[in-house]
Amino acid sequence: MVTLDVGAAETTAPAAPASYGELVEVLDLLPVLIREARRRRGLTMRDAAAEIGVSISGVSRWEARVGEPDLASTIKVLRWLAR
Repeated sequence: MVTLDVGAAETTAPAAPASYGELVEVLDLLPVLIREARRRRGLTMRDAAAEIGVSISGVSRWEARVGEPDLASTIKVLRWLAR
């Protein structure tokens, strides 16, 4: 397990998902990771969306847990988080 420091929230997630259940656990963290990374970088949703390469409404929905990114967008988000 790896502890992910996402600013105010500290979350524990598997280093490399070995099962579907672990993958779901990591993906459940995306809204927190996106929001905290965006805030830590001093970005608006518009700025973050532009950097990630997705729509503003997508970032808004994901942070609010109203929707989930599709696979292509998830990959973009993960690459952005890794920067």
